[in-house]
Amino acid sequence: MALYVWGKTCGTKDAGMKEKDRSTYYPTLFEHFGGSVITDFAAGENHALAVTEFGDVYSWGRGNDGELGHGDRESLVTPQRIKGLEDQIVTNVACGNVHSLAATISGQVYMWGLLHDPKASEESSGAAATGMLPGLAAEAPSADEAPELNFFQRIVQDAEARFAEGQNEVSDYEQGMTKVSLFRSRQAIPRLCTSLVGHVITKVVAGFGHSMAIDATGQAYSCGYNDHGQLGLNHVRIMTEFAQIPAFRGMFVKNIACGQQHNLALVVQSPVQGSLARCYTWGLGALGQLGHGTRRSLMEPELVTGLAEPIVSVGAGSHHSVAVDERGDVFTWGHSEYGQHGVAFDGNDLYDNRKYFVPVQHEALRDIVSVVCGSHFTVATDRHGVLHSWGWNAFGVLGTGFFQGSTLPQVVDHLRGLSVSNTRAGYNQCGAIVQYRGLPYATGFQSLLASGVFSDVSVAAKGVSVRGSAAESLTLPQVPVHKVFLKARCPQLYGYVRAALAHRNETAAVDLDEMGVPALDGTVLKALLAYVYTDRIEVSAHKLPALKAVADALGLADLGARCRHHRKYRGEAAPEPASVFSSDMAAVVLDDADADVWFTWGDRRIPAHKALLSTVPYFDTMFSGRFRETGPVMSLEGMAGDGLDGCMFELALRWLYTGDRSLVAGLGLDQVVELVVMTNLLGIESLVNVCTLRLSALVANDPAEDLLLMCYDVADRLDLQRLKTQCQVILDTME
Repeated sequence: MALYVWGKTCGTKDAGMKEKDRSTYYPTLFEHFGGSVITDFAAGENHALAVTEFGDVYSWGRGNDGELGHGDRESLVTPQRIKGLEDQIVTNVACGNVHSLAATISGQVYMWGLLHDPKASEESSGAAATGMLPGLAAEAPSADEAPELNFFQRIVQDAEARFAEGQNEVSDYEQGMTKVSLFRSRQAIPRLCTSLVGHVITKVVAGFGHSMAIDATGQAYSCGYNDHGQLGLNHVRIMTEFAQIPAFRGMFVKNIACGQQHNLALVVQSPVQGSLARCYTWGLGALGQLGHGTRRSLMEPELVTGLAEPIVSVGAGSHHSVAVDERGDVFTWGHSEYGQHGVAFDGNDLYDNRKYFVPVQHEALRDIVSVVCGSHFTVATDRHGVLHSWGWNAFGVLGTGFFQGSTLPQVVDHLRGLSVSNTRAGYNQCGAIVQYRGLPYATGFQSLLASGVFSDVSVAAKGVSVRGSAAESLTLPQVPVHKVFLKARCPQLYGYVRAALAHRNETAAVDLDEMGVPALDGTVLKALLAYVYTDRIEVSAHKLPALKAVADALGLADLGARCRHHRKYRGEAAPEPASVFSSDMAAVVLDDADADVWFTWGDRRIPAHKALLSTVPYFDTMFSGRFRETGPVMSLEGMAGDGLDGCMFELALRWLYTGDRSLVAGLGLDQVVELVVMTNLLGIESLVNVCTLRLSALVANDPAEDLLLMCYDVADRLDLQRLKTQCQVILDTME
């Protein structure tokens, strides 16, 4: 999966920049993870987190209070992997205003940032509770601290002022509550939440200053700020550690959405009767965000009776709420001054707050399957994978352009044609996890195309010509390429190159103009080679027809289909055709043609191609002559003597060429262990990660003691810290 982001650009130095410079107004591919597949994303007000398929966590944005988890208070413009979680396989992350959470595959929870410290006091705490709740702070932050909040804070202060003077519907504990007085301390590296040890946590979520967790049995836990009962514990005491929410005992909580100071939960009231979920709300209710028809806040979850159908998705903004029922209908309630409900009829959406104290069905939206909310906006995904957004458009959070906002749902056009898996919203930014265009593994070969290392032929085409400084004559620049990629991915071009070289009996650059493909100019050749090596289409829209014409001429059905997809489905959602990169490259594994290195293993003679293997440091060192042996034939008898199987070496080569996950998915436990030993020795980090993930899944699905001990021993010997930690955690729970 790939990550597209829009809204506030995290990590920039905000104080001296205009809002336009701090904003991304359309969904934009976020390429800072080395081609890794992204499985989860979370955003706070000024920072964000992303999780890769191997459990790595990246953070970027504001770091003043340690919310990035790198052990310092530095802000980051680009994502950086959190070293404090390198021993863990993280599956889920969440962001509060200035704190962060992560749940691991073994069910543990880690937190960092500005946290409530049971040992801290006003005299001893390392930091005051900076980043007060917008609208509740005694004084507004200065323009230097948070220039974008001045307007929003005034908005919320004005709205809440109407209900803060001790009226009957407001509970006693709300009156006079204008600020949070408890101090918090900075935790700059992730720390284990010991209060959740013994519970297998599967999901974490966060509001402005409070956190929630759900375990494998469907029980919910909360900690943090509790000034309006948002923890659901039937009191308003701030909790420094997680406590179970008693109202949900005997029920199954499927999901929780946290607003600024209120929450919505999808709850199966009686699991034995089926999986139909209802919506419960609790916390601050001054703006009708709880949906019970009053301004009363609730210290315990209460069923929203205005939603008759079973609910499939819920979202919570700062002070508004959204729910989707199983028919695909959308219901909204709560704060309504900035188009959060997406129904601007007769001005009711803008100033008739009372209308939205109970759920109101959206009259236009249909076939919606999920919703997420930011501070004052909503994003909904329909069953076709098309995104719709509405509300306030600060920083471009709607993803529809530079317009001020929209009281009616607008389609997020820049994500049409992509297969959206999940959408996440922070306070003023959004992220969509979509199906990766092409095979992510293939992006690792970009370096070969760029450097031409170990290339065995060069090609040239018109349109990228340059003028010589002296003769002023046109010349065609030579692009170094590798025959093995051409043979696997573009057989007709490979055949032409071989024929041209045989005819000339030389190794000079092959002029592709002589092929007679009119559309093949320099720009299209660059795009063609990018597809061949990295399995991606990187060309401007007006050049897509030319690239398709070249694909058709060269018999590249896959490339032609993907070009058609990019043009045809720009106005509607549709998954991109499946990648054929792995199957193409599988044809040249162990192929003698154009091989430039052979490995001897007993009586085996295994052909390979230096270019492909050079992406691994072990082989790159071998080919550089720093090993004893040089030349085209290299012995691996040492590995054979250590009891390693040549079949596993060939399997490792297949992975290096194809990046095909099915090679590992079909292996038994003993074979995975043997393969991870081999790949760890060769330093093939990508395959080590895949094998480790496979072993972790086996351990998580069948935590038998003998299996755990075997995997722990392997992890200990090979220094696979993540697998070792996971096994240790499960073993500890069995004692």
